[in-house]
Amino acid sequence: MNSPSIIVADDHPMFCEAASQLLQRLSPDCTVLITDSINKTFSLLRSNANVTLILLDLSLPDSVGLEGLERLKKSFPDISVVIVSATSDVATIARAMKSGAIGFVPKSESMSTMSEAFEAALKQRKWVPAYYKEHVDKKAGDTVSVFNDLTPTQLKVLTHMRQGENNKTIANALFITEATVKAHVTAIFRKLNVKNRTQAVLITDHLDLT
Repeated sequence: MNSPSIIVADDHPMFCEAASQLLQRLSPDCTVLITDSINKTFSLLRSNANVTLILLDLSLPDSVGLEGLERLKKSFPDISVVIVSATSDVATIARAMKSGAIGFVPKSESMSTMSEAFEAALKQRKWVPAYYKEHVDKKAGDTVSVFNDLTPTQLKVLTHMRQGENNKTIANALFITEATVKAHVTAIFRKLNVKNRTQAVLITDHLDLT
């Protein structure tokens, strides 16, 4: 059985060297491949069927922002990608995770923390920095408090809205009239302080309404 290969896609040689040494210490059997662009990464992926993980910088010469991640996940959806970047605000992390990354490691992290993150990546486990977890937990807590004002029926209506159902379909599912559904939707918008269905659904991201 061939050993797994890991690609470090970064145009900073010193980081590539440090990441390579760390990965080989954590997983002695792995083969670490270095690239400095998205196009070279694609070339490696086409010629090496053993790649299981990519550590990807967001600032490569031929990629802007999350473009490289999105291209990789579209063409190679089964290969895990972990972002390792100097840009590490919560909005960027959130977008990266939604775009298919299994982890996000700020380059500002200590070596011990980076080792923990890489070890999680090698085991195909999700990893994000502590401050991002705190942000998500706070956002979820704030959202839960807002939803306390919704009635049980309104929560059911909102659950169906998340599934993209229109008022008529919701009415049939809940055995109520379409006019009643419209009244509940209006009340939901008012209580959640949103203007449309898209906004209402977006703020439920961290809730399990099933």
